[in-house]
Amino acid sequence: MKQNSAVANHFDFFESPNKATRILTPLEKRLAAKAAHMKSAKWKKLRKAKLDQARGQCEKCGSWIGRKDVHHKTYDRLGNERLGDLIVLCTHCHEIEDERRAVAAKQRAANALENAIWDSGLSTFATKKYGEDWSGTYDYYDVAEEYAEWLEGCY
Repeated sequence: MKQNSAVANHFDFFESPNKATRILTPLEKRLAAKAAHMKSAKWKKLRKAKLDQARGQCEKCGSWIGRKDVHHKTYDRLGNERLGDLIVLCTHCHEIEDERRAVAAKQRAANALENAIWDSGLSTFATKKYGEDWSGTYDYYDVAEEYAEWLEGCY
């Protein structure tokens, strides 16, 4: 059955113009950049240089046995790494290092959440007590100390 073009065009606004295109989150962008870099000739050359420098030995435990991975100690210069940004690890040490990194990331996230909760509470406390322009009128540290004392009294 032939579709009426006027009816079909009427419903075009429901369709996104680029179905395949969506906005990536900052994390997705970083992961995509890392994945692309790890396939590049530049990375392969740098990886080989780091493996040659370590002479087939795990730089953590000293093991000569098994596969060796080149691990990023930091991603600060991803795409422009220095040999010092990398470490050669055996599979076992690499797993340990990845777990350590995951634990550290969880701790940073917990700290960021705790700080955000504190800042939000402090702002609410100060705004209710001193008004919207409290930060321009009162010393932040004095108000923060007062808020901390108030919190202690709540528990």
